[in-house]
Amino acid sequence: MLIYYAPGGGLGHLSRALKVLGFIKAQQALVITSPLPLAVDALLPKGIQHISLPPGLQSRAELSAWLKQLLASLNKQQACRLMLIDAFPGGIWGELGGIPLPGKLVYIARLLNWNVYRQRVAHIPRFQQIWFCEWPTPEQEQALSNQTGQRFWLPLLGEDKS
Repeated sequence: MLIYYAPGGGLGHLSRALKVLGFIKAQQALVITSPLPLAVDALLPKGIQHISLPPGLQSRAELSAWLKQLLASLNKQQACRLMLIDAFPGGIWGELGGIPLPGKLVYIARLLNWNVYRQRVAHIPRFQQIWFCEWPTPEQEQALSNQTGQRFWLPLLGEDKS
């Protein structure tokens, strides 16, 4: 099983998830997003499922507990071999720091206001790989260089600058 964790507002996270999943030719995946403004299941490619975070989650602890329970349940059904984490390496509220994460971890990196984000997040998991969609700031690049051994440019949005 492949899990793509993409919380955040609007449809951008889901759109990027579908681009990434198409790029890696994923046949089956579960995409987890924040609640979306419209029903999307009928629009998803075959083999791609979607669930939203429950509306009304009010804290990092609530989100961590919900996600921990979901991941444990999914892992009982079918082992997770790969978990892609979109945009926020520690989760949107830092919820990924205190729970066991299944499978190989890959961070789909976007440009973040790193200094602001890092103040809200106590722990960032170690990733086996980072796939960059956008060029990071020097602060973000330095912090991420300590989180993985392998980093790649993911050509979803344009050419590699190197």
